[in-house]
Amino acid sequence: MAEELLKEVAFGPESQVLTMNKYCVNDFKFQTEEVSRNKKINNSGVYIQGGVDGTGQTIEY
Repeated sequence: MAEELLKEVAFGPESQVLTMNKYCVNDFKFQTEEVSRNKKINNSGVYIQGGVDGTGQTIEY
């Protein structure tokens, strides 16, 4: 098992990436601006303040 993982790591990252325009994480739905452009309700400008980083700056999400 560990040997197979080591082989995969040695080959490096994949040359192709999977992209999605919608996804769900912990019951929160996210979509790209392109998908939400034609929706009646759009909240792409919503953010929340997170904690404070090591330099004392507030982290925004």
